[in-house]
Amino acid sequence: MKAVYGWLIGLGTRSVYQSEDQGIHGWLDDAPERIFEDARIRKVKTLGPRSYIVALPRYAAFTPVVTALAKQGVRFHDLAGNDEILLTAIAPRELDLHPPGGIVLSEEILTNPATKRIGVRAPVRTLHVILTDLPARGASVEHLYDY
Repeated sequence: MKAVYGWLIGLGTRSVYQSEDQGIHGWLDDAPERIFEDARIRKVKTLGPRSYIVALPRYAAFTPVVTALAKQGVRFHDLAGNDEILLTAIAPRELDLHPPGGIVLSEEILTNPATKRIGVRAPVRTLHVILTDLPARGASVEHLYDY
């Protein structure tokens, strides 16, 4: 009886609510055509030479896709219409960082006191700089929070 009731509730909610979108749109500049060889990146609209609106995956896949794009020299104009994004990184405790947008969180990792987790309020237009600067300074990007 409970299974039938649950099935009816599920059927009713699907008629009212749509499933959550699994993609996020972004405006990319300086993007080579080869980025579309990655099946996770879909061209939505061409805006000009090397400038596109693209669909990117959300959740766990978002961070590695955006990081890989930054490594290819892609610049981000906006992500989901937003001009800021939050990212977290693991960094050596002594590392003094002053990224554009600023640090909004800095906490020691209790299981490894030589490191800290930082939260960076990153302007999307400088994201390519931040994503290449952090690893060069000994920090590893942990997560980019999609919208």
